[in-house]
Amino acid sequence: DATSAGEILALRDELSEKELELLEMQQSFAELVAKHDEVKAQLKKASRFKEDSANILQSAVKFKEEAQITAKNATERADKLQADLKSTREAAASAKKMATHFKEKCEAEHERAAAAESAAAALRVELETVRKSATDKIAELNEELESRSKESEEVITK
Repeated sequence: DATSAGEILALRDELSEKELELLEMQQSFAELVAKHDEVKAQLKKASRFKEDSANILQSAVKFKEEAQITAKNATERADKLQADLKSTREAAASAKKMATHFKEKCEAEHERAAAAESAAAALRVELETVRKSATDKIAELNEELESRSKESEEVITK
């Protein structure tokens, strides 16, 4: 029975070793399951990050497109404003040219009016001189007529 007891001890040792191996395998399996769950969680997290990244990328692309449209619209508006400014400057230059021409015409008319006024004043002076001269001549002729009339009366009365 000593052999059987030795065999039992050997079997027990062997069983303990197998139990230890089984325990180690169970522990390894539990670690693998935990690792698997961790990897799965990380994959899920990475998947969410990937989705978030895709959403962010899509938003960025959309924002870029909107920015390009806004820039295009701003460029078109700036070009229109530039054209309007050019037209306004040309119109202002034309108006200034017309104003200068009108001013020159007005100055010429003013000079002609001043010359006409001066000529009219000279004519008034000349007219006054002629009137005075005519009045003096009429007075002289009236005196002469009166004097001859008196002479005629004296001749007739004699």
